Amino acid sequence: MTDPFPELSAVRQSLGPAGGVPWRPAVGRLDHIASPVEPFLDVRAAIITARVGDGGTDTCEALTAGLDEALQALGAALPADAAVIALGGYGRREQCIWSDVDVMVLHADADPESLARSVFYPLWDAGLKVGHAIRTVPESHEAGSADLETLTSLLSARLISGDGGLY
Repeated sequence: MTDPFPELSAVRQSLGPAGGVPWRPAVGRLDHIASPVEPFLDVRAAIITARVGDGGTDTCEALTAGLDEALQALGAALPADAAVIALGGYGRREQCIWSDVDVMVLHADADPESLARSVFYPLWDAGLKVGHAIRTVPESHEAGSADLETLTSLLSARLISGDGGLY
């Protein structure tokens, strides 16, 4: 089987195995199904066990790269007129070990439930805390105008995968 996340291979190898880390949730994990989120969880586990004392910037970059690859794989299942957008600290490439994952699926006219199943369910199944939204461009403008916290998260928006024209 080929590595679905080749850019993280060097990171994973340098961090070593992360077996037996207690924070990886047993409930909700489907060990018999390969998930695009698993390599990110492996990188996070290895960082926790092997990178104590490493610089925060390097750690954030490794975590952000892992999430980017996982969400690119998840985003591949979206319709052509949808995009996965990183927000907040994740959008700024400042993902920390225990931070929530702030993600928005931007779409032109798609079924929100289908979008959630494709992108958010695998993250939730992996035990990640996800700050999430599914919006059209006009809905994003409305939400940003109505709520300062939403507006500030949109200031850090970064395209992960999908339709760059929507972004």
